[in-house]
Amino acid sequence: MIIGITGSYGAGKDTAAEILQKMNFFHVSFSDFLREELKTSGQKISRDALIRLGNELRLNRGADILAQQALVGVKDGENYVFTSIRNPDEVKFLQQRKDFLLVNVIASDKVRLQRLVARNREEDPKTLEEMKAKEKLENTANPHAQQLRNVAQMAKVILVNDSTVEKLQSKVECLVQNWMFKLQLPRPTWDEYFMNIAEQVKKRSNCLSAPKGAIIVTEKQILSTGYCGTPKG
Repeated sequence: MIIGITGSYGAGKDTAAEILQKMNFFHVSFSDFLREELKTSGQKISRDALIRLGNELRLNRGADILAQQALVGVKDGENYVFTSIRNPDEVKFLQQRKDFLLVNVIASDKVRLQRLVARNREEDPKTLEEMKAKEKLENTANPHAQQLRNVAQMAKVILVNDSTVEKLQSKVECLVQNWMFKLQLPRPTWDEYFMNIAEQVKKRSNCLSAPKGAIIVTEKQILSTGYCGTPKG
């Protein structure tokens, strides 16, 4: 399964992702792709630089480019958490997969500001007015830019994170338990399953006119397989 995490400043997106990592989810941040680009080009890494580069990539290579890159390393049978999803087209691209779920982590303005002040990062807002102003920059009408509010509205699940990390962990664990089987890729029917095997068996045929594959099944147990070939000599 792939869980996408979105949310506003200080809502707890990274904390939710860290909890999922401890549950053996691989963490993929769209911002990491941008950081690598900035590092390669020798530019200083800052929030403003990340936003600018992200907007440029979406404009030049498509609004879902970061989602495309994120899926490149995804392997079947593994669980992933995607963060820094900031454009609706990224969500639409990921929603083509049956195993994707977008989660919006929310908290009150007061709680979010308290967290931002407590962690004391250089670029973090220190007042409610500053926080609102920065969030406005990430909620544009430009289809190739960041649209966090629109992304949040596309979430199927909302996680309220107004309390402790322990409470959030409990909610995340319940989320995984409730959705893991819902997000499984659909299984083929027994007829589809056995006919797919017959199709693979057919590939061994060296008949020049009509290659065929066959399978004999009783009570869902395979008795034998076979394929047609050319006459000896």
